[in-house]
Amino acid sequence: MSISHSTSLLPRLLFIHTSGQVLSRTRISRTMAMSASEGDVYVGTTERGLTQELQFPVPWGNIAGKAWGDPLGRPVLGLHGFLDNANTFDTLAPLLPKDLYFVSLDLSGHGQSSHFPLGMTYKYENYLMDVHRVVQALGWKKFSFIAHSLGGSIAIMYSAVFPASVERLTLLDISGPFYHPLEGTVERLADSVHRKLHVEKTSQLPPHVYSREVALNKLLQGNEWVTRKSGAVLLERGSREVEGGDFITQ
Repeated sequence: MSISHSTSLLPRLLFIHTSGQVLSRTRISRTMAMSASEGDVYVGTTERGLTQELQFPVPWGNIAGKAWGDPLGRPVLGLHGFLDNANTFDTLAPLLPKDLYFVSLDLSGHGQSSHFPLGMTYKYENYLMDVHRVVQALGWKKFSFIAHSLGGSIAIMYSAVFPASVERLTLLDISGPFYHPLEGTVERLADSVHRKLHVEKTSQLPPHVYSREVALNKLLQGNEWVTRKSGAVLLERGSREVEGGDFITQ
């Protein structure tokens, strides 16, 4: 990405310091220069060090992300798995070559990204749109993927649709396509309609609020292969603090 591209995308992209402050153009340029200085270690939030928090405006809110490295470096996009978030790569990102600009996304409905409006479903085609919106906002003409599980499937789909834009594809434990026999198609479709309408109704109920410890235990119960340390990393971005010090899962 050339400097001219970098300058032109600034009005379309918000850089947010780890303190939560939105940076001005002057501060953005200064932050970019700081990111490019020698000796920086690009790791995750809080005790995992410095990152840049990003927000990409979309019609229903924002797609959030976080970045390691110099924005003028080789562009790489990280896509997480189902019900995970951009913190998936917090322990991997510090080990990547320092000449990369690694942007890890929260797909819509995950992490700090806005949820889709009621009535809109979470499908591969919509996630494909998430990725393309972000790539266009960043001004990337050619980039690489590092993607996990659901993110891997989205990356494969994007690479097939826009092959000239993808340089390399690194996949970690991708989720394969779902196959169902032709028999029972009508019944499955009817069931899908009923379930989606049910989800719409339950989405309007008051959300569940848990303490941090209870929320972490629930996350681990549903994901037996996730370690407690990794679960805490995911929960950090997959929840938000509410009054009383409790956390509400997103």
